[in-house]
Amino acid sequence: MGLILLPLLILWLGVGIYAIRIGYQVLAGTSQLSYTLSVCAIAMVALLLYLYFGFAQFKENKALWAFEIPMFFAANKLAFGVMILGLLLHCFGQGVLISAYLKPLPFIMIFTVSFGAMAGVILSDTFMAKFEIQKTH
Repeated sequence: MGLILLPLLILWLGVGIYAIRIGYQVLAGTSQLSYTLSVCAIAMVALLLYLYFGFAQFKENKALWAFEIPMFFAANKLAFGVMILGLLLHCFGQGVLISAYLKPLPFIMIFTVSFGAMAGVILSDTFMAKFEIQKTH
C-alpha cells in the first residue's frame, strides 16, 4: 500500500509547497501585519476543521482497514477538486479575485487540503490508538 500512499504524499507535499509560495506572493504585497495574521489564522482554522471533520467520520468504528484513514485523506475526491479549483483560481482568476478579501482564497483552499492530507495520513495511527480502533489487514 505504500506504493500508492507515497506518491500521493509526494504529490500533496509538492502542492503544499506551491501553496506556501502562493501565500507568500499574496502576503508579501501587503504591509499590514493584521491582514497577514488574519489570513494565516483563517488558513490554520480551516486546516484544523478539515482534520476534525475528516477524523470525526471514523470515531464510531470499532475496526478499520489499516489504510482506510490514510487513503481517505490522501485520495479524497473532494480534496482533489478543491485543489484544482484553487489552482484554477490562482492561474486564471486574477480578474475575479480583485478584492483584498478574495486574493488569499486560493492559498487558503490549497493549503488546507494539501497539509490536511499529509497530517491526516501521519496522524491516522495516533487517532486509531486514541479511540481504540482495531486495524484489520
